[in-house]
Amino acid sequence: MNEQELVDRVKRGNAMFSSGDIQGLVATFADDIEWVMPEIDGVPYAHTFRGKQEVIEFFRSFSQNMQLSRYEIRKFVAQGDTVVGLGYYAGVAIPTGRPLEGELVHLYTYQGDKLIRFQQFGDTAAARDAFQPMHQAAGQQPGAHTMH
Repeated sequence: MNEQELVDRVKRGNAMFSSGDIQGLVATFADDIEWVMPEIDGVPYAHTFRGKQEVIEFFRSFSQNMQLSRYEIRKFVAQGDTVVGLGYYAGVAIPTGRPLEGELVHLYTYQGDKLIRFQQFGDTAAARDAFQPMHQAAGQQPGAHTMH
């Protein structure tokens, strides 16, 4: 598969994600896919998932904890079996109701026509803060009082 075909495949996968066709998206993955999200304290879906079943669990957890209002990959760069996607997202952390937005980088690695590895890079501090209870996000310890 040439690099343009890989970019087209990534674009189709992102369209499936955006439309909620998770079953169709997962069908494009290798059985032993590795799905790498940055480790972020307090964010339930922020760790590494291995295999299709675990990645399905990622999507379940993501949909229960993050409500996207905007998701777009604006630029794609391909070399060999890898595509880099540069994008933007905005939404709300469901457990806290706090907004979360930022730039992101996705790294897609293919083996033949199957996605074998996905990795996301983004602002982990903003995600951590959006998912923490208010007193922790403000840098306070639970039970601490502030003067107004």
